[in-house]
Amino acid sequence: MFEMIRSLGAYTVVQVGFLGRLGLFLGRMLAGITKPPGKFLSVVKQIQFIGTRSFVVIGFTAIFTGMVLALQDITPWPAWDRRGGSARRSL
Repeated sequence: MFEMIRSLGAYTVVQVGFLGRLGLFLGRMLAGITKPPGKFLSVVKQIQFIGTRSFVVIGFTAIFTGMVLALQDITPWPAWDRRGGSARRSL
């Protein structure tokens, strides 16, 4: 009996702690909504960095995607059997 009461108390302490952390998060969030953004220039620099410094990655992605699409156009995918069996070529 004593162990059951102890486990119930431990569970209650954990839940109250969670609600406390949730309340602190909510309070900080509501306080942050009222403040104007003070790091606007930093956000603009990050957007510029992401936009202009990513052209190489975007270019490679576009090239390889185009190559895969061209390869699929040249060699068609095999047609699948209606029963879900093995693949067979449709010529």
